[in-house]
Amino acid sequence: MTEWVGYLEVDGLRRVVMMTGDLVPDGVVEFAFPAERVFRLEVKLAELRGEVVARGETIRFEGQRDEETFAGTCETDSGQGFIELHRVHLLSLGEYRKLSAQYELEDGRRISVFVNADEFIGTPTLFFAERDRFVRLYPSAKGLFSEDGEWLELSTRTDGWIDEDVTIDGPDGKLAGTLMSPPGPGPHPAVVMIHGAAGGRRDYYRAFAEQFVRNGVAALVFDRRGWGESEGHPPSTFEEKADDAAAWIDYLRTRPDVAKVGIWGFSNGSWVAPLVAARDPRVAFVCVIGATGTTALETEIHRRAFDLRGQGVPEEQIGWIREMWRMIFAADLSRQPDEEHRRRYDELAPMVAASNELRGITLQEYAIQEPTLGPVPPWASYDELLAELGEPEEAGDLWTCDPVDSYRAIEAPVLFLVGVDDSNLPGVESAERVSRALEHNHESIVVLFPNTGHAMNLGRPDAIGMSDEEAGYRLHDYRFVSGYLDLIEHWIRTRVTEHTVM
Repeated sequence: MTEWVGYLEVDGLRRVVMMTGDLVPDGVVEFAFPAERVFRLEVKLAELRGEVVARGETIRFEGQRDEETFAGTCETDSGQGFIELHRVHLLSLGEYRKLSAQYELEDGRRISVFVNADEFIGTPTLFFAERDRFVRLYPSAKGLFSEDGEWLELSTRTDGWIDEDVTIDGPDGKLAGTLMSPPGPGPHPAVVMIHGAAGGRRDYYRAFAEQFVRNGVAALVFDRRGWGESEGHPPSTFEEKADDAAAWIDYLRTRPDVAKVGIWGFSNGSWVAPLVAARDPRVAFVCVIGATGTTALETEIHRRAFDLRGQGVPEEQIGWIREMWRMIFAADLSRQPDEEHRRRYDELAPMVAASNELRGITLQEYAIQEPTLGPVPPWASYDELLAELGEPEEAGDLWTCDPVDSYRAIEAPVLFLVGVDDSNLPGVESAERVSRALEHNHESIVVLFPNTGHAMNLGRPDAIGMSDEEAGYRLHDYRFVSGYLDLIEHWIRTRVTEHTVM
């Protein structure tokens, strides 16, 4: 699917526009205005003319195109102007990675360019990090266009960090990663960065690793087992993920340029990071964001309920869904029939199927591709559920691993950050449970940020055509919540680098 990006301008006001689809006479395209958080507005073209309504404003446009550019006139409720779009060029992952570095722009600003290469977002996404925001970049024949409307010239690289690609022998084959080190002599403290559940490549986590590197801490990002350049089967338990993280920690301890090693985890990685630190008291510090303090079972139930609540489903019906998923997870753990669960599930299933509110919900893209990840159970009966689950198998710790058990054993400094409005996990409950588990640890800090999404981004549930969660992981209008960067950088300087013997 071809993408076009550019702007329309009326009375001196420029608005960034994205267009996806067949930009041909009488074709069908989708418009988006990312700064206004408006997405997927379908437009049927007449020749190369069209009309789109964004937040109540009608925009009419027409123009001509060649291989690289669409240009013409536009008219809005406030006046007339012009539209100019450029075809987005898709580069190889290797080409995107060559652009990953810190740059000084002509106006003196410094930005750091990265790529998100995980398959779940589609084609690789180029973006830059600048203080409290991530901004998408689009390559075109004219140059790099940013989602905030700038044409950028990436000509002057700076010495933001030193990259070193490294490999080690992991528990299930070779593991591949990149060590990002601060410029200047070491030894430096170091941190191993642990992934969330979605995707498995190292690239996106470089943007979070840089928050450590610019404060004097080397950061190791890696391809998860079975992803990218790492070998083996993808890990299916938290213990397996912890084994891989421990292997990287052991490797870093062998390096003369590393002083001490801590661990960072995001989302799914916030189960892994405390597990590693509880097993190994030599882990120097623990930092987790978008962090959970409950089991994965409770987290998955929260995620589904949060989605339904945001779409206006009545609380009574959300209660039905929560109850059904508890029975589903119980069946997944035991693989044995439970007569009371069978009776109750088969009582609730037709009520759910008959609900107009539940039938009318909008599914996230991942739930369309994999219905078992959606909020409404796809099994029409309890027996249908058991038949799909199949024979009993070793469930491991996937649903039952409780991170508070690990936190009770950790003496090292801990920074635990979570948002009240986290769509993926119960933020308030997590902060409360972890605070109690860390009462013995006077080097621990637990912070619950208001109006904050899963990756510490500012929560803005006002998007049209896309959920706030999807807009976040696609890095549209992505900003960290106020206070996050100041807190994490102060913590790194006072709890990590300040106590390092050089």
